[in-house]
Amino acid sequence: MDKIILQPFTDEDIELFIQWINKDHIKKWYGNLEDWINEVKNKNGDFSFINHFIVKFNEDKIGFCQYYDCYDALEEWYKVINKNEVYSIDYLIGEEEFLNKGFGKEIVKQLIDKVKAKGGKQIIVQPEPENKASNAVLISNGFIYYDDRECYLLRL
Repeated sequence: MDKIILQPFTDEDIELFIQWINKDHIKKWYGNLEDWINEVKNKNGDFSFINHFIVKFNEDKIGFCQYYDCYDALEEWYKVINKNEVYSIDYLIGEEEFLNKGFGKEIVKQLIDKVKAKGGKQIIVQPEPENKASNAVLISNGFIYYDDRECYLLRL
């Protein structure tokens, strides 16, 4: 049976992540790539509050995703007061042959399920407005765009 699995990210996945994040269809959306690389390399240290995953389709590694409690991230745009209330997610499909086939929607659905299982109350995401594919994936999973906060929000 064909299925998407989110598998815990390991050190052996770092090189593959670096290859993916440097691809043209990904790097334009990810800002400072060195920050992202540093984050996965320090997943057991400074960034241990982030839950990193490799996305597998059957046995093929096709992408990366993560979720985290915004309280722990200490980023200004969240304005989060309490722990375990507001989470954020990030996701990418690194293998081009898996783009535009519904895999992004399933990845986000599984991330939503993981946040629900933690007891989170909201998921907030702020993709670039020009990233039409990511915006469509969020909308298809029930997220609503809020102009005043310039982000997508899903109440759980």
